[in-house]
Amino acid sequence: MDNIKNLLEYVSTIQKNNDDLVEMDFKPEKLPFSTLNLMYQKILGKERIHSEILGSFLDPNENHGLGVIPLRLFLNEAFEIELENLDISTIKITLERFVTTLENAKRPIDILIEWNDSKDNKKKAIIIENKLNFAVDQINQITDYYNGLISEEYEEVRVMYMPVSKIYKKFKHTDIADNIKEKTIDFDATMLIEWLEKIINHFKIENAESHNFKVDLSGIIQYKIFLEYLKNHNNNKIKAMKIMEILTNEEVIKLENLVNLILSVEWSEARFSGISSKIRSEISEINVSCKKHQDGRNYAQYFFEFNDEYWIELWIEKNQIKLYIVSNNQKEVVSIGNSIFTYDSSFKKYYYYLDKKKFIFNYSDAVNIELIKITTELLKELKKYSKL
Repeated sequence: MDNIKNLLEYVSTIQKNNDDLVEMDFKPEKLPFSTLNLMYQKILGKERIHSEILGSFLDPNENHGLGVIPLRLFLNEAFEIELENLDISTIKITLERFVTTLENAKRPIDILIEWNDSKDNKKKAIIIENKLNFAVDQINQITDYYNGLISEEYEEVRVMYMPVSKIYKKFKHTDIADNIKEKTIDFDATMLIEWLEKIINHFKIENAESHNFKVDLSGIIQYKIFLEYLKNHNNNKIKAMKIMEILTNEEVIKLENLVNLILSVEWSEARFSGISSKIRSEISEINVSCKKHQDGRNYAQYFFEFNDEYWIELWIEKNQIKLYIVSNNQKEVVSIGNSIFTYDSSFKKYYYYLDKKKFIFNYSDAVNIELIKITTELLKELKKYSKL
């Protein structure tokens, strides 16, 4: 056990002393379910898919029904450009837009936004270099894109480097010419998600105020969830790689063995052993079943053989324990003794009821005493629902 404790302390120490890891929480991030991800895994041209989706949302002429709002929020968020300064009729969004390099070769820009300034009629453009699929930086690619557009007499060209995470990749780490770096920004998946949230919030207000036409936000919402999946997946991968770098192979094996134990039902039984033994000392006929949720949370079921209508479940969530009344039937409220539980959620065709004001406890020995007392009292009330 000392070896395991020393290993965890070792990881913690290195995290504190490594600048790249200071802001990093080594807890795995939850991966949201995404239908887009299921399809994305089957597609070979992944980078192009991101460009297609982003390009369609940015294009005011697409049939998404969102008009110029996505483009307006995007330009303002990224470059503080006001749409009022653009000649909207000249806005053009192009994917795989080829430019000619100084060596007379052809290179495709992932996404190009171009327009004429409404004040001086100058041609302006934004290059978007899409790295959301971890594409490798190619030699001089952004410099070639920039110079190619300047040779086409664009007066002002800006560049957006779009990685999944700023931690993982930054435009400053590329071979972009210094004068072009001054016109380049990072715009990662987190910033994309924030942009999509602003679009959603804008139209939620508009939909609430409209009595007739409602804007369909399903496409935006699905892409936002997918980007959250991609971002969290990438963050988990970075954390794993950092740990691999600082541990020996023997230490990695010890850590994996520890993780396997933590993910076992036996670990859940150990987490609840103190609570369960004290409840059993008060109610000998109670049955206890400790389980592990697929997301890693530990929970325990407390039930009587003769009562399959209601039972109690305790769920450990971070530093809290939540006490639920669970039933096979869905109702608005469930009354047990003097306590009233309101419907909270469903899981595996069972319905969960919770009193958030009274039955969420901080996970500590002092509070566990109160938790055990309340759980025992509620279980005694449930005995009255006996079918015998």
